[in-house]
Amino acid sequence: AGGPMRMVMGDGPRANMKDLEMKLETRDISKGLNFALTGKAIAVAEGGERQPGRIDVKGSVVELVNAQNVLEAKSGKLRMNADVTDAPTALADVLVNMQGLLVDALGPQMKAKIDAENFSRNTGRIEARIDTTNGFLDAFVQGREDTLRTRKDKPIKAELEITPPLRKRLLQKIHPVLADVRTTEQPLRITMSNLVSPRDGDMRKLNADIEITIGKVEFDSGSTTLKLLSFFNQKNREVIPGE
Repeated sequence: AGGPMRMVMGDGPRANMKDLEMKLETRDISKGLNFALTGKAIAVAEGGERQPGRIDVKGSVVELVNAQNVLEAKSGKLRMNADVTDAPTALADVLVNMQGLLVDALGPQMKAKIDAENFSRNTGRIEARIDTTNGFLDAFVQGREDTLRTRKDKPIKAELEITPPLRKRLLQKIHPVLADVRTTEQPLRITMSNLVSPRDGDMRKLNADIEITIGKVEFDSGSTTLKLLSFFNQKNREVIPGE
């Protein structure tokens, strides 16, 4: 038990964990290792701290011992229920070293529910629902043949509001013209199916069908990337429609 634990990542966001308590216990390692983590997550913003969110994680790791009664951690299977309520996105941002990108994309707060059932590199599943200020992520993945895979009837779905920080830090890197979007008919929607993702993190091995849509949009006619359209009688328009 302890806290507060302060996390700072360069010039990016700051986050604190308070009233932090972690428990690990087992009476027989062959029957599993139980764990629990609770605490308060607080974003540190200009003008002081925001209202704290809550983190509550409980679970166990089973099948850690093989038939020869030898500890074999890689064969373990995860069973877990995690609930995050009104936690600062800055906490996740700092933990994965995104330099503020997650905060810009998702907004300042998030809540999440993550369930794992006998999950390992070759079996089981993880189901997650994450809701943030600017959107959501709904995911169901399975462990199969040392990879993460989606099920045919359960593609990963996500939705994000297109905000100026998101355009500047993410969309512009996908294509420069996306930085000039002024208004949209719908949020940015992403659907990912037939996913086969390597567990070793080598994205060159990633296979998936990914669809990204924005729908009808209005572009800033004064943008550098769209100046070509001034040759097609668009020069007097403030915005240019597109899809």
